[in-house]
Amino acid sequence: MTRIQDMITYADGTLASGRIVLNWPSYQFGGVTIAPGQQPVPIAPDGSFTVDVYPTIGATPTGVFFTAVYKLDKGPVYREYWMIPSLPVVSIGAIRTIPQMVTN
Repeated sequence: MTRIQDMITYADGTLASGRIVLNWPSYQFGGVTIAPGQQPVPIAPDGSFTVDVYPTIGATPTGVFFTAVYKLDKGPVYREYWMIPSLPVVSIGAIRTIPQMVTN
């Protein structure tokens, strides 16, 4: 498991509140099959965000990523994509990615 740990702030630097909803497809990592799912993760009152997830880098199939939908108490809803390395702790800035188009 990898812990994603960070502080969430609004653009003006004030602490954010709300939640981040994570979505992921089915994949395998280290012999463990991860079922597809969705998990809303609250942002703590002090702006901190922490969640433990299975890595996607080195997973099967390759190219698996999480979709993170920010539902903050102020501002628009927005989404970004995360690829998770197999490390003890990572920040959100270290895992943001742009999904790549795969063609056959």
